[in-house]
Amino acid sequence: MKKNKEQPFEGKKKTIERWREALRSAESLVERAFEDGRMNMVSYTELRRKLKSFGIDADDVDDVIGVAQKAKLIFTVFPTTRGEPVKYQWILPEKREEEKAKTQQLLKAVDDVYVSRRVDHLTEAELKDALMAGGLSNDDARRAIHEAQRDCTLLFSMPDKKMGYSWIKPEERELEPVRRRLGTWFFHEWLDKKARQGQIDKDV
Repeated sequence: MKKNKEQPFEGKKKTIERWREALRSAESLVERAFEDGRMNMVSYTELRRKLKSFGIDADDVDDVIGVAQKAKLIFTVFPTTRGEPVKYQWILPEKREEEKAKTQQLLKAVDDVYVSRRVDHLTEAELKDALMAGGLSNDDARRAIHEAQRDCTLLFSMPDKKMGYSWIKPEERELEPVRRRLGTWFFHEWLDKKARQGQIDKDV
């Protein structure tokens, strides 16, 4: 019985260790996927496929991409028409410090909205309107929300069925990536349990 009780902990521990190793190798793997900049643009689907072929677990791929985005190796190119895929563009080394500075400005703009309004949650429309009222363009407001969610300034949530973003306080942000990764682990554990009980088909 003792062995069975330890199995969930061991599985969780190994998942986090593997995840941290993936994050440590993120920049070099994304550079490899872009062939050190020889490829200018890669779709999300293709980048995900390449990272998995390099040995990255499917559940860790998005966080690996996020590390590369934070390091400003790549930039998200959002679809402009329905059905168009998300893509990532290679950022030239001489442009990266400039991009990092812009991200910090955008994250501060997000913080300022929540602090000035003394709220913990806003819908996407409310947040976007507030950012644009503060001087951001439509594209920069969209980028600010995307990067704030990625960098653990915002959490997508639905309190009282009000879909939007909850603000994460600065002192809570360091542990947020681990909480998110564990959330994925617990979700898969729940799916496995339900599948073993015959209540769901995981492969559907």
